[in-house]
Amino acid sequence: MYNIILAAGTASRSGGEKLYWDWHGEPIVLHTVRISLEAGLETIVVAGSQKERLVETLAPVRNRIKVVTNPDYEQGQFTSLQCGALALRSMSSLFFITLADMPLLDSDAYKMLEEAMTADMDAVRALVGGKPGHPVLCRPFLRSTILEADEGSRMQDILRRFKVGLVTSENKAYVSDVDTPEAYKALLSR
Repeated sequence: MYNIILAAGTASRSGGEKLYWDWHGEPIVLHTVRISLEAGLETIVVAGSQKERLVETLAPVRNRIKVVTNPDYEQGQFTSLQCGALALRSMSSLFFITLADMPLLDSDAYKMLEEAMTADMDAVRALVGGKPGHPVLCRPFLRSTILEADEGSRMQDILRRFKVGLVTSENKAYVSDVDTPEAYKALLSR
């Protein structure tokens, strides 16, 4: 099973720093990747605006992951998702789509979604307080749907065309990202 971690954006609301803020002694992005590996997922990290810095930050796990570069990251997050989907080696494996700035995720968060996936679902994601969260677990056929979509597409619009299982959860990890310094400070104070 795969995990595409989206880490290519400019992070403009954080001055480009959100992936590198400290989370329990390591940068958030390194923590996110470690959790993916701990969950037993073949991990693909999509780099873009700060590729060199990202690769350097991920050096402790570099031999266990695949880093791909999105040259079109300025065109939006969906181009990064397409870049990650293109890097999937298996066309028959489920895959997660994960945002790189979600430090509360743990391996159990991935396992819960995997266990919730039923045969009649095309994708599954958590629903926390009425808000859909990340990661999203997708069936293999969604890879071609993502690759064939226009660059300006949004995954949430694509998912509306398919049967997505929404698993009610109280785990705030699924909806806790750190786009701004204020969000980061709020997360630290929890």
